[in-house]
Amino acid sequence: MVQSKSTLDPEQGGAAKTPSPLMAPQETADLLCVPISTLRHWLWRGRFPEGFPRPLKIGRGLRWERAAVMAWLDAQIAASKSGDRS
Repeated sequence: MVQSKSTLDPEQGGAAKTPSPLMAPQETADLLCVPISTLRHWLWRGRFPEGFPRPLKIGRGLRWERAAVMAWLDAQIAASKSGDRS
């Protein structure tokens, strides 16, 4: 599983903390291993990969629910292992 940037490494003197349930666009792109420009393109076109969670508008910013993105990512990994091309 990919580790969040907001989690500190206890071995380097930092206390581990729970990642936020919401992710900013850059953190979402990093988790998906795609450039931020890809995420912005999906937003601009209003077309996301099938089943990908839509962002929440909070104030002037957009945030993705970490659990929803992780569930989608887990489903993509399972589908790729089973040979399903959804």
